[in-house]
Amino acid sequence: MDWIQYLLIGFYGLWFVISIAWQFQFRHELVEKIKSYDVVGIIPNWTFFAPNPGTSDYHLIYRDQLTDGSIGSWHEISVTNYRGQLDWLWNPHKRKNKLLMDCVNHIARLSRKIKEKSKNEEPVSYNHLCLTVPYMLLLNLVCNGNEVAAEENSKYRQFAIVKSDGYIRKTNPDLIIRSSYHSIKM
Repeated sequence: MDWIQYLLIGFYGLWFVISIAWQFQFRHELVEKIKSYDVVGIIPNWTFFAPNPGTSDYHLIYRDQLTDGSIGSWHEISVTNYRGQLDWLWNPHKRKNKLLMDCVNHIARLSRKIKEKSKNEEPVSYNHLCLTVPYMLLLNLVCNGNEVAAEENSKYRQFAIVKSDGYIRKTNPDLIIRSSYHSIKM
């Protein structure tokens, strides 16, 4: 072997060791100094699901209050849709689904912060969140969306965000937020 091959083996070996150290958050002066010279990003940061991987699912549900005062059953609005084989090429619903998921996540995050500040285990009242943009977007979708059909004698609608364990459910779903009843147009 000539000196170029030794140099390449040394370079790739050092690159490998620094990359592994960087993944495990090993912070050493030498690693930090080398990373500071990495302006093109050759030292990867593969923290796909870090620091806290998602372990739960959020569900957007709604129900109607009928003109006689009775309450209908809960219905779910799908936050995620089935992906077709050609969605990588043409997926016009991608942005709408992303916006919906971001709104649900934002409300859940705000709800968590409010609970932490108030040290309360009860579901967060809609009064805390009803003037936020994500709440208004979800309310518009629930009350006026094309995929949401009203029952025949519906007068008001309520929605809620519920958190479940995901695919393998170990516990009952947790109520994140429940709105008040809002008037819907028929």
